Amino acid sequence: MWPYMVKWGYAHYLVLFLGVALIVLGCIFLPRLKKKYQLLTFWFLAISTTFVILWRFIIHYEQTTIDVLFRLTLQVCNFNFLILPLACIRKFKFPKHYLLFVQALGALFMFFAGDGFKTSGKIYDFDIITYWYYHWVPIALPIFMIACKEFTPKRKYIIPTFLALLGYFYLVTVGNSHLMAHRGYNISNTYSSVFYSENSPLLSALYDFIPVPMLYLLPIFLFSLVNSYIITYIFELVKDKTA
Repeated sequence: MWPYMVKWGYAHYLVLFLGVALIVLGCIFLPRLKKKYQLLTFWFLAISTTFVILWRFIIHYEQTTIDVLFRLTLQVCNFNFLILPLACIRKFKFPKHYLLFVQALGALFMFFAGDGFKTSGKIYDFDIITYWYYHWVPIALPIFMIACKEFTPKRKYIIPTFLALLGYFYLVTVGNSHLMAHRGYNISNTYSSVFYSENSPLLSALYDFIPVPMLYLLPIFLFSLVNSYIITYIFELVKDKTA
């Protein structure tokens, strides 16, 4: 019910519409700017999102500990506080590909099935706005960079990207296993989808199909991998036709 953020309610549709509209407008107007203004826009989006993520860390935890920071930092979407600024460094191509192939897809998932719906907040509540902002930017930024010819997705980065993703999941698994074994945490407060589905219908269905922590995410990993090859193939096809 408007204006509350309910899954597939009016507010949800409005958020999706605004997200798509802003990306379309950005793809139209950003390429017309001088390169220095394009880069400033990229950096603004990255730094503002990093600030929002860190702000959400602090504001929700009066006594922020190393354990809490570790758990929050290793969430897929929160990890963008590091990936986004790195992606804005012009000579660093790998973070741009990781952002496009992995982080953007994870953020897109949150727009449709994330825990942003587990709230009675109104669409204009600051907490709701920041939640959607820091999930929108990881989708929009690589698209804007491509539109401005800042980088072109290349196939050679796919394998390194997904090896890094495997390393990330290994770190999450080992780190959270240590917290559960030695710091008194349980599966439900590891803030990680590695061990359980976090009440997501999609992840719950996958866990029912493959009831093994971490391995149940394998279909998503494979889908992301295939999606990355499709993206690069499309750009290679366009390049060949325009050559």
